[in-house]
Amino acid sequence: MDQKFTYAFRGVIAFVAFTNLGIAVKAFVEKKCSLTEISGSESVNLILPRVFGSFAFLQALILIHCALCIYHKPLISLGIFSSFLNLNVYLTETFVFHTISFDFQVILPCVLNGIIIVGFAASLLEFKSKKEVCDDENAEILKFANTLKKTRGMKKFK
Repeated sequence: MDQKFTYAFRGVIAFVAFTNLGIAVKAFVEKKCSLTEISGSESVNLILPRVFGSFAFLQALILIHCALCIYHKPLISLGIFSSFLNLNVYLTETFVFHTISFDFQVILPCVLNGIIIVGFAASLLEFKSKKEVCDDENAEILKFANTLKKTRGMKKFK
């Protein structure tokens, strides 16, 4: 992957994680959530914002880890699935269950999660096209450290 694309995409991932943190804080601070404006049950109105906030916080943590460790394939696939799940929650709550009105609070997360899914998929395709240099990263690091120690005349690592 091109380094400029990688750094730009890390910024986009961090922005989406920051918006999810904002959604989580909003869900925990406010007594009323955007998901509960239409539903009439009082028990749903009390628990649904906290569940939605916990979900947004969890996705923010996943995306922060994806931004920091963008070269790990399992984290990228976890980011794809969490963004897809978030997109699914917004679209089903809007169009199937009709608990959220279709406005800016739905459009922005859907667009951002769509961009994240496309970017992650492109990075996964880039990783598949690259041939891995070394399967065991730790062995490569130890080999490099041993050559440094030889040049300095110190003990060899095992």
